[in-house]
Amino acid sequence: MLATKRRKALLQHLGGIQEVKGASIAELAKVPGISLEMAQTIHDALRGG
Repeated sequence: MLATKRRKALLQHLGGIQEVKGASIAELAKVPGISLEMAQTIHDALRGG
């Protein structure tokens, strides 16, 4: 599960859960504290991949 700081950063940076779910790996990786590897993990988890 994502740490609270990362979850909060994603929501603040992207605007909401729907935006996070619809974001590309590159968009997720632009969020401070989210590495490319973490972005891939988040992307896959939100899409059931």
